[in-house]
Amino acid sequence: MSPVPPPPSVSDGPSFWASLAGVAADAAFPPRCAACGALVDPAVSRGFCRACLASLPLRGARARWLRTLDAPPAPGDPIPDFHAVAACFYRDPVREVLLQLKFHEAAHVAEALGLLVADAVMRVSAEQGILWDAAAAVPLHPTRLRERGYNQAGLIARTLARRLRIDDLSPALARTRATRVQSLQDTPEARRENLRGAFAAVAPERLRGRCVLLVDDVLTTGATLHTCAEVIQAAGAACVSGAVVAATRKSLGET
Repeated sequence: MSPVPPPPSVSDGPSFWASLAGVAADAAFPPRCAACGALVDPAVSRGFCRACLASLPLRGARARWLRTLDAPPAPGDPIPDFHAVAACFYRDPVREVLLQLKFHEAAHVAEALGLLVADAVMRVSAEQGILWDAAAAVPLHPTRLRERGYNQAGLIARTLARRLRIDDLSPALARTRATRVQSLQDTPEARRENLRGAFAAVAPERLRGRCVLLVDDVLTTGATLHTCAEVIQAAGAACVSGAVVAATRKSLGET
């Protein structure tokens, strides 16, 4: 008869205990699809059940790397060719999951969304030959953060950074003043003015020389990402690109 192995001890390292904790958590709180709530197999799941995964409005190779601004860059723009990775088109079921995350306290869906962005980033990295080594979330103003309880972009950035094994530099950025709702600003000039001075690099030394993915949930006009990216570049970043779950507008490749 084979000898019975001894019980695990602290000397077995943290990996055993982390795995055990993960198994216990899955048993007590089995993972569910971020879109429909169905139970999913944690061994194969990326946060969505098979049916919802098949229905995701994923962007293809020609559509997931797009210019961020919906209008020509302003004269003297320091990053006139700023691009972003967009994992999906802004359609259901991703649209509904994003709304749940942003407005209905569904923080648990952020991991599934972050994995979608990470997959798109890896594909664009191979296609464009860009190697990002850090991520940072578009920051919320402290007042909005207290109201919501979390920064949805920060949750997505955390999963993205963990998946890509890069640094999460979100604490290096801050939103220094509250702004009006961007979607209510009628012109590109109004959107730029609304965001003027709204972001700051509070730890610029952490951004210096880095190639940064600036993470947000949705890309609409591009003004927010663009304005925040200017702050990152001014802090001395080697390069900066956006990374979002979904973009609202059509782009090359959409049918």
